[in-house]
Amino acid sequence: MKITEFKVSELAVEDVVPHSRKMVFLERLISANDDHVMASLRITDDTYFIRDGQVPAWVGIEYMAQSIAAYAGIQAKGKGEPVKVGLLLGSRRYTSKVSSFALGQTLFVSAKPLHNEESGLGVFECAIYPANENEECADEPWVTANLNVYQPHDVDAFLAGES
Repeated sequence: MKITEFKVSELAVEDVVPHSRKMVFLERLISANDDHVMASLRITDDTYFIRDGQVPAWVGIEYMAQSIAAYAGIQAKGKGEPVKVGLLLGSRRYTSKVSSFALGQTLFVSAKPLHNEESGLGVFECAIYPANENEECADEPWVTANLNVYQPHDVDAFLAGES
């Protein structure tokens, strides 16, 4: 099954991001295809890392990593494969126009694959956009970065040092 055969917006984020629900920070999948994924979240009183009504912008790296996980999970589901764990290796060119995200803000998080290898290594171009006055994704991102990731073929063997 290809991802175009089901509505991405009807999937629950936790169905494609292999974290326990309390650690899934993204709330909604907006769109996805072979070239991108877009998800969203709203900053609330219950948002992890919130302090004095603000979430530091560096937490955006995790939002981006989870959007990549969602992309990989959606791709796996589209192929009828299980959703697998991936690892964030690092980021390049993390640039933010803001120091924090405020209580009540809606954020849109995108990830686009730039490079994927059979070995499981990949690079994604990611961005975080604020909502505009209509609560839709704004045109200009607040945060951008390229994230380097790795999805081992056998995560248990990898974590045990066997591969």
